[in-house]
Amino acid sequence: MKEHYVKLHPTVSDIVDRFDFYLYEHSGSLKGLVLELNSFEWEYRDPRWTILSREVLSENRYKCRICGASRNVRCHHVIPVNYSSELFLDKDNIITVCPLHDVELHRKYVEIAEEYKR
Repeated sequence: MKEHYVKLHPTVSDIVDRFDFYLYEHSGSLKGLVLELNSFEWEYRDPRWTILSREVLSENRYKCRICGASRNVRCHHVIPVNYSSELFLDKDNIITVCPLHDVELHRKYVEIAEEYKR
């Protein structure tokens, strides 16, 4: 059984595996799956998100958890919010990533989501 947490120094595949496992567990409730990565933009204006994201960035020393880069690091939801809005403010669902890994993860999410549409 796959773990539900992300390792201290995860790989892209570790993070994508967690998302894939989440979709597998919830596949019965994901009929007509559509991935819209910006559909929850409004939630990012929530002051609680601002506080939490700053806290996560600080705890991770403003470094990408995958490669250790420290430039333009941002917070990333392991399980995207459009799949599980209750995980939006769950600290265990947030990691810090560089722009390169952020894009790579989102690309992988789209690939996985397409597979579940079939």
